[in-house]
Amino acid sequence: MAACARGTGPLPARVRGLGGFPSLHRARVLWVGLEAPGLAELAGAIDHAVAPLGVEPERRPFAGHITVGRVGGTRGWHRVEALFDAHRDDVFGDCCFEAVTIYRSTLRPDGAVYTPLWQIPLSGQREGAIA
Repeated sequence: MAACARGTGPLPARVRGLGGFPSLHRARVLWVGLEAPGLAELAGAIDHAVAPLGVEPERRPFAGHITVGRVGGTRGWHRVEALFDAHRDDVFGDCCFEAVTIYRSTLRPDGAVYTPLWQIPLSGQREGAIA
């Protein structure tokens, strides 16, 4: 994975749009979209790099996003759906990705806990474990 990141500089991105997976109407995950040239290629290169370790490559088309929530029920859903639908194409700002961070995801009854394990800078700097 470090070899994938070494050839990639920081990736500028636009934060744009709101939606849900698998769709907004049947959402289990709510997201804010990311438009970043090179991000899909980096994700594909990482998928390819970890395949020999037994990690199954993602079969769905790449969709750059930031997860902002998970749907736990339908109570009040019509308000959330209307809000997300009204802002589905809005631009919320710009950012720049400067590293790839590997997380451990631990699912708990009160929600997922994400623990950063390793970070690989996209600037050619040295990668390392996160304390």
